[in-house]
Amino acid sequence: MASIQKAHWLFKERYNKTNSNHYRDFSPIQIDQFLTDATHQFIEEFAFPEMHQQRFDMIANLIVTYPEQPELEAFTSSDNVYEFKMSELEYPYLHFKRAYVTTNCGLTKVEIVGQGRLNDILSDSLQQPSKTWRRLVGTFAKSSDENNISLYVYAVDGFTVDTLRIEYVRKPKTCFFGGYNSLEFKQCVATNGENCSQYYNTTTPLQDIEINENYLTTIVDIAVKEAARVMRDTGTVQLQMEKINSITN
Repeated sequence: MASIQKAHWLFKERYNKTNSNHYRDFSPIQIDQFLTDATHQFIEEFAFPEMHQQRFDMIANLIVTYPEQPELEAFTSSDNVYEFKMSELEYPYLHFKRAYVTTNCGLTKVEIVGQGRLNDILSDSLQQPSKTWRRLVGTFAKSSDENNISLYVYAVDGFTVDTLRIEYVRKPKTCFFGGYNSLEFKQCVATNGENCSQYYNTTTPLQDIEINENYLTTIVDIAVKEAARVMRDTGTVQLQMEKINSITN
């Protein structure tokens, strides 16, 4: 975990010149949003693909594996197609790593393919699911009963799928410096009037950034770059990009 208090201090030190008002002072809610956006950008831009040890380390604490993630049972099964809902995972799903299923032939890896290749693979005798070769094919698509994501595993007659063991990157929690009511909390109060404590508010404790603390300065550099972009400060954007690239390449 990376300290949210330190992240705020570094942000102001690097962009706002130690709160000297050289540039406008951002409020905690604005800095939190820059840092949250930077965390997601960090994951998307620098954590994939895993080409070397640094990339392995960057998001290792966000990777969930079995048994921390218990096996999932199929939500639906019909015509040798088994649906496993990502909304039933222990943590909010962000990215897929790999998957195995327990079957009547033992633990079997699922080969994930895109929707564009699925029909070709299912009709190709050398690539389609096979009990003989213990080969299964999976793809991600909309869940059958909600606007969410499901993994669909394709099998064949006599090759029965029981449960799913999936490894995935979980979505990090939104960071929170504290001292304010989040927009979600305000909207909940306006709509429901009560029972809104699940959203960040003035009584919520701090929430640190869920990234390895070794990469806190990189997260802050990305946040500063985004703030500079919003403020149309092109010089700072360029300087921060050069620094980020020097660290992550």
